[in-house]
Amino acid sequence: MTFAFEEDTAVHPQPDGGYSAEVSDRWSIGGRPNGGYLMGIALTAIFEESPHPHPLSAAGHFLSPSDPGPATIQVTILKKGRSVSTAEAVLSQGGRQRLVLLASLGNLDEQRGPTRSMSAPPALPDDLVSSAGRPAPHPIIERFELLLPVAQSQVAAGVFDPNQSRAEFSGKIRFIDDMAPTIASLPLMVDAFPPAVFNLGLIGWTPTIELTVHMRGRARGIWQILHVSTRQLIDGLLEEDAELWNEDGTLVAQSRQLARVLV
Repeated sequence: MTFAFEEDTAVHPQPDGGYSAEVSDRWSIGGRPNGGYLMGIALTAIFEESPHPHPLSAAGHFLSPSDPGPATIQVTILKKGRSVSTAEAVLSQGGRQRLVLLASLGNLDEQRGPTRSMSAPPALPDDLVSSAGRPAPHPIIERFELLLPVAQSQVAAGVFDPNQSRAEFSGKIRFIDDMAPTIASLPLMVDAFPPAVFNLGLIGWTPTIELTVHMRGRARGIWQILHVSTRQLIDGLLEEDAELWNEDGTLVAQSRQLARVLV
């Protein structure tokens, strides 16, 4: 079975070098493809050339908004190391660079060393509310099912508490077609919740300027637990931190992004 994310991140080698891809509109908000989805395309191209199978870190800089349609990706292996390699991918459309992604790659299955975890998945209530079946104003919303606490599900639907002072969401997430998350899909998953500042009533387009994802483990199962939060919004710029966990409490990914609030 082929899943939507795999179909929509496929890349094709070109005779003159580089790769072509078709940016799908299935992962768009307001007509603009999600940044984590675009990073998934760039990572898929990197995997074609990297001597290591897994990104340990992926940092995407979004130079200009992308559109659904054809794209090209140029990959440069900057370093080939025994345990860690470094690669750059540049995704372009219409002759303009849209995304530059820098990745450090290794092998998660071979990582060994001291382990201490000073955080845990968020405690979730039993009465989580599903997003399935709700009207979807943007195509990306149709690609996921979210399970959120009652108050947060109301915010996701555009109803917020004017007295709310915390910008955060916690809940569960799965691909609607039950794809088990792949390593290339992690930037999309950490960026798939509504922006945390929606809890403050700042509901509008929140484009990402830069997104860095650290891959900490392998995702297992269909459902993942996700927590996103913002602590500082200054002059329209915010940071949003995310942690993605397996249901057994194993950390899968951490991320931080810089984004702009346009309301």
